[in-house]
Amino acid sequence: MHEILPPRKEAEGVRRRWFQDDYFDLYVWQAVGGGVSAFQLCYDRRANERSLRWSPSIGFAHDGVDIPEDKPGRAMSALLVADGVFPAELVMKRFAETAGGLPAELREVVVARLSEYAGGAKKRPAKPPKSKSAKKAPRKRR
Repeated sequence: MHEILPPRKEAEGVRRRWFQDDYFDLYVWQAVGGGVSAFQLCYDRRANERSLRWSPSIGFAHDGVDIPEDKPGRAMSALLVADGVFPAELVMKRFAETAGGLPAELREVVVARLSEYAGGAKKRPAKPPKSKSAKKAPRKRR
């Protein structure tokens, strides 16, 4: 895998790095000090692209990638849609074969999370963003 440069600054103190080969796209959100705060590993990018996302706050999410190029009238951004079972053995084997060029600390984090997910880690639903216009429900009186 090779890095697509330059890294993108996402927020103060966080940068997004992008690594790619023929099978994978790996996006890593990394604190300027080096710690990984989240990643998205897209796999099987030329046939049936899917994505495994991880962050400490939401846990794991496995999604299909809906590419809109063949759907006239839609925006050209890809959409993530709920997908089935993560083919852990296949992805882990393929990642191990191609991840040798990644920085060791990034490779170790991704491998550890892939192993955790494959071992049965619970998928936590993403927290919906709070709406600025949402009002608190009235409290019930006893």
